[in-house]
Amino acid sequence: MKRRCSPSTLRLVARIAALSIVLAACGVGTEENPTVLAEGDQPFVLAGPSDDGTDEATTEYAVYLVRDERLVGVSRELSSDAGAAGTVRSLLDGPTDAEASEGLSTAIPSSTLLTAVAVDGSTATVDLTSSFTAVGGVEEILAVGQVVLTLCEFPTIDDVAFVLDGRAVAVPTGDGALTERPVTAEDYAELLDR
Repeated sequence: MKRRCSPSTLRLVARIAALSIVLAACGVGTEENPTVLAEGDQPFVLAGPSDDGTDEATTEYAVYLVRDERLVGVSRELSSDAGAAGTVRSLLDGPTDAEASEGLSTAIPSSTLLTAVAVDGSTATVDLTSSFTAVGGVEEILAVGQVVLTLCEFPTIDDVAFVLDGRAVAVPTGDGALTERPVTAEDYAELLDR
């Protein structure tokens, strides 16, 4: 006499088989020479939901804005993997409505775009579009200071070199002197709103 499985047993077996297929598809393959991921290149971040209801992990990053010709640090909540480039893009977006209502602005022209941020050792090289220099005088000093202070908030970055449309350029320090060397946060400390 053949024994028959009940419908509930067949459904359970089918679910287990389907789960096994899904788990096998999500598995990590074996490699003879494993690939080492650089910091910031993690394929995923394990984290709980953020306050806005999404499942994306976030971190607070500092960006520098302007109030009364002084540089003011503000905190922005960005994706955890935003890194230096994502933080500069957030800076280039200008002040949020809430920040603007507190009297904060930016000296960086709104048409400025980020091409790249490359970090070599402790020096970040930021490549922006040439519209970054559409301002002059105090505004240009503040704009450069905004980028430098924002990038120097990263513990691995000590100084910043500027490239516009792929060409290295000299920039003004806080006292207005032009320099071709990478600039540091200390070069703009006198402009900080304390």
